Amino acid sequence: MEKRGKSFDSLMRHIRNSHNIEIRGSEDKKKLVNIGYYHGYKGYKFNKDVAHPFIGIHNFEQIVAIANFDQQMKTIFYPITMKFETIIKNLIVNYSVLGIDPSFDNVYRQKLTFYRSQRGRRRTKSINKRLRLKKDFDSEIAYAYASNNIVIKHYIEENKSVPLWALFEVISLGNVGNYVACLNREDKEKVADFLNLYNSQYDENVKILEQSIFLIKDLRNAVAHNHIIFDCRFRKA
Repeated sequence: MEKRGKSFDSLMRHIRNSHNIEIRGSEDKKKLVNIGYYHGYKGYKFNKDVAHPFIGIHNFEQIVAIANFDQQMKTIFYPITMKFETIIKNLIVNYSVLGIDPSFDNVYRQKLTFYRSQRGRRRTKSINKRLRLKKDFDSEIAYAYASNNIVIKHYIEENKSVPLWALFEVISLGNVGNYVACLNREDKEKVADFLNLYNSQYDENVKILEQSIFLIKDLRNAVAHNHIIFDCRFRKA
């Protein structure tokens, strides 16, 4: 039998009859429209680890309460994640270019040298990561140029190397994390020290910095795209 999309009235009947969750009337219908059936009702009905409803949910108002709580969390976290992104980018650029030519080509040669401290397979893995970063950054520059980014366009058309600060205006937070993974240990330590993150006794290679960036990146993207965050299902790092 061919499946067909359901109206909100039909979805409410389906929720009552198939899921044994009380939902009825115009007010509940408005709330279902506001949160959505798939994104909201089904999304909040399941947790991130198991494929069955939360224990004790019998009323649609309970799901609406979870959705409202999640929305309030996103309202709180959005400005915090934006501020973190700005601060971390500024610090990384500052310590990366201090006292040297700030072009990315030069920084790539002089500062993205973490691989030199590695041996064996770790060294090979680190070199591959550095090469992928160069490819990704070139792609980011090409995309910014094609999108008529004024700053990037100026440097490309003047046949100049794009400075690191300009590049950091267009790259994703994920690529900031990839950059830090390739950055020399000394500069990683300076940034982490500034943020009171670093403890040499437990973190010789200053992994906490890139790990923090990737974790915040996942949260930032979930908040920005209105994904569910209350149970940390956004976490990939």
